Amino acid sequence: MTQELFDMANANAFTHKKKNVPTGRKAQPILICPYCGRRLTLTSWGNAYRCGQAAISGIAECKTIHVDKEQLENTVLSCTRIMASMVAAEASGKKKEWSQTAAIEEKIKMLGAEGKRLSSRKLRLYEDYRSGNITKEQYLKKCESAASRILEIENSIPELKDEVIQSKEQMQHIEERGAELESLLSLETFDKDKLVTVIDSVQVYNEERIEIVWKMDDGFFSKVLGEKEVVALQ
Repeated sequence: MTQELFDMANANAFTHKKKNVPTGRKAQPILICPYCGRRLTLTSWGNAYRCGQAAISGIAECKTIHVDKEQLENTVLSCTRIMASMVAAEASGKKKEWSQTAAIEEKIKMLGAEGKRLSSRKLRLYEDYRSGNITKEQYLKKCESAASRILEIENSIPELKDEVIQSKEQMQHIEERGAELESLLSLETFDKDKLVTVIDSVQVYNEERIEIVWKMDDGFFSKVLGEKEVVALQ
């Protein structure tokens, strides 16, 4: 290997820049050093987490990370259970709201029937005008009123149909998320496979400050939570 290739490989291996995981590769663990972006690893005794690259990253702050394993994991679990409870409550309220699709569908039927009656009425109004039962002014005024209401109905029905479709889609989404939330509510062990479904990363600064970065791709999460939750170890 030439000196040039050696220097290039060495520079790439020990760069201080945070690494982005390419699509298709295994995602990074959730416990992350906020200074270099690498994962935290257990100490040789297995009772604490530290920056896995502290010895070679060249970043002084990496060496300061040393947090109790049990405390860190329990804190993340506690925050996750609280988060799941809040999201489940929000989902429950929305489920009641979105389950009212039958009432909306009934309203659509009623509006459709009203539109048909108004269309028939316009024909009768013309007959009344031709037969002299109403004046031209009365005919035009009543026709204008009927036409205005028909237009209002024609605009309302598609909106209501879209509302029904969206509600049914949201209901399906709630059902799919329900089992996942139940699993998180009862989570007692630091199961990364389950935690990664709702946590993007846990940035560990020290025992007094960790940042849990939630995955915000779910509408319930964005309504109930902030993107980050800053806590101290419990």
